Amino acid sequence: MDEKLIKTHDLPNGLTLNIYDGSKKIADKGEFQSEHASTAQRKLEGDIWLVSMTLRMEVPVLDSYFVQDGSSAMTREKVVQVLGETVLFEKTMARNLVHSSEKDEIFEQVAKEAEKSMIPYLSHPEFGKKFVYKVYADETSPAAMHRKGLL
Repeated sequence: MDEKLIKTHDLPNGLTLNIYDGSKKIADKGEFQSEHASTAQRKLEGDIWLVSMTLRMEVPVLDSYFVQDGSSAMTREKVVQVLGETVLFEKTMARNLVHSSEKDEIFEQVAKEAEKSMIPYLSHPEFGKKFVYKVYADETSPAAMHRKGLL
């Protein structure tokens, strides 16, 4: 899917959040015909869209996330071995069957809602550390190991 970078936010915790528009046309004018569609949907003139916005941020695996005195079994080296040097945070929000005349307005509403709710959460000073720990725990869980064929 083609995406367009819309906005970049430099967060106070040092991370950078990118917002992408991945909206795409799903039906051309006159193609949205369905016997199951409501009367209002059947009367629409114009293209139909899937409005999609993605929040994406690379979270580096920093030394400061780990206790350096050897008291923890989780080390940066182990985490990097499993996850790599960065961990990708990604959240997509979408609205389906949006008329072309409402596409831009709907995208702006979705973006404002996402920024209002997600930026404070992603800006928390401990977000990077907690996110890396969670992804590592998920990737090394017995269920994940079984999916990968390691158990």
